[in-house]
Amino acid sequence: MGGPDFSFYQTDNVEERIRFLIEPIKNDIIPRFDNFLNCKEGLIEDVFSEPEYYKCPYAIALIILYLNNKNTEDNIKVLREEAIKAKLKDMKMASMIEEKVFQYFSNI
Repeated sequence: MGGPDFSFYQTDNVEERIRFLIEPIKNDIIPRFDNFLNCKEGLIEDVFSEPEYYKCPYAIALIILYLNNKNTEDNIKVLREEAIKAKLKDMKMASMIEEKVFQYFSNI
C-alpha cells in the first residue's frame, strides 16, 4: 500500500481512502485468520498460497486434513503430491510428519 506510512490529506476523499484500507483486511486478512483460528479446510489453500508464512506448512496442512475428517489415504496422497510440487520446506520430513500426525490422532 505504498510503504509503512499512511496519511490523509485535506484533498483526499476520506471514504475512498478508508475503503482502500478496509477492503484487503475484509477480503483477505480476516478470512485467513478465520481459517487459521477455526482450523477450517481453507487453511490448506492459504498454506499453499503463502507457505513462507508457516514454519511447517506441510505439517499444518496435514493436521487440517485430520481435523476436518478428510484424512483418507487418497487425500493424504494428493496433499503430499501438491506439497512436493510446491516445494514446501518441511517435505524433507514428510514421512516422519505423517507418522507423528497419524500417531497423535490415533490416540485421541
